[in-house]
Amino acid sequence: LRISRTKEQMVHQKERESDDPNSLGHQAHMEKLFANTVVGSSTLGSEESHERIKKKDIENFYKDNFHAKNMFIVVCTDLELEILMQMLQKYFGKLPSKETLEIEPINSSIPEERESFIEKDTEQTLVSIAFPLPTLNPKNFILAFMLENLLGVGVGSRLWALREEKKLAYVVNAKATHMNSGGILEVYLETENSKREVAQKELRKILVDLFESGLGEDELKTTKIHSKSYFLRGIETKEIRAQNLDFFEASGLGIDFVNQILVEIDKISLEEIEAYIKEVLNPERYVEVIVGPKEAQNSGS
Repeated sequence: LRISRTKEQMVHQKERESDDPNSLGHQAHMEKLFANTVVGSSTLGSEESHERIKKKDIENFYKDNFHAKNMFIVVCTDLELEILMQMLQKYFGKLPSKETLEIEPINSSIPEERESFIEKDTEQTLVSIAFPLPTLNPKNFILAFMLENLLGVGVGSRLWALREEKKLAYVVNAKATHMNSGGILEVYLETENSKREVAQKELRKILVDLFESGLGEDELKTTKIHSKSYFLRGIETKEIRAQNLDFFEASGLGIDFVNQILVEIDKISLEEIEAYIKEVLNPERYVEVIVGPKEAQNSGS
């Protein structure tokens, strides 16, 4: 009964996500760039996968994965250490200890068909472009974080002009999703349905301009300031701080990486970030997803 309810909740959550253009766009990018891999399909599954998964499968998955050497526990608290350790021992002390599981690398690939359209009766159209990211390491994480900020995070980013000056977007953003063997960088906007074609062209143009012309020292300095401020704001809450620490440790960057980020941002040279831009924003290596009404798609063709 409990498993059936969980599957029902997953179905409802997937339905909710299907109403969110950003979620649809992200999943479409993952399916395109990571086709036939475990990350290329939704973690919420499908009707067919739900039907295949039985109680025994869940029990075996739990036994194989939930053990002491295969997990990290990050706690952000003002509790005394002795009290905290008692709580951890109470709730996690009985977990079995097995060998750490080896995680196989998951590599991206560029599909032959790089553009896709998802018909959705929405008031705005989502135009989203995604690029595969190189293997995760401390420097590549910093460079991806800075490229997010340079492109689409807040006032002064490259995409901001599409919203503030050209009135072509309600929302602009850039977001990196990291995995050990790479990940993706999504650059997207939400625009009026009638402006979809011109907004799409302007988004592509900004990416090509940055790829071809790079940036100057002044823009690099501004990007460093914005990146550091964005990072500090992002770890103000205990929940997000714990999530970041957990990810850093689990990904191999190390839990102490959080204390190095601001310094490492300052170390990035103009040559390093321009080389990274050349590697990531290659116009031959992106996929594009549009989510919106069919009428807007037809009018732009």
